[in-house]
Amino acid sequence: KADVIISDDRKFIAKLQRDKIPFMMPPDTIVWLAENGKITSDEGLEALEKIKLDVKEEVYERAKRLLGGK
Repeated sequence: KADVIISDDRKFIAKLQRDKIPFMMPPDTIVWLAENGKITSDEGLEALEKIKLDVKEEVYERAKRLLGGK
C-alpha cells in the first residue's frame, strides 16, 4: 500500500482532496527527496528546472526557494 499519491492532474487532485487521500505534486516530491537526502539540493534544482514549464510559477518558485535556489 502506498503512503501518498504523486500527481499533477488537477481533477484527480481535487478528488484526492475530497476523499482525504494524501498526495504530493512533482515539485513537492523533488523537495521531499532533497530534504530526506535521496538527492542533493543541486540535483533537485536541476530536476525542478526540467519541469518548470509544466508547473505553476508560484509552485515552481516555492520549491526553488525550499531547495536553496535564488
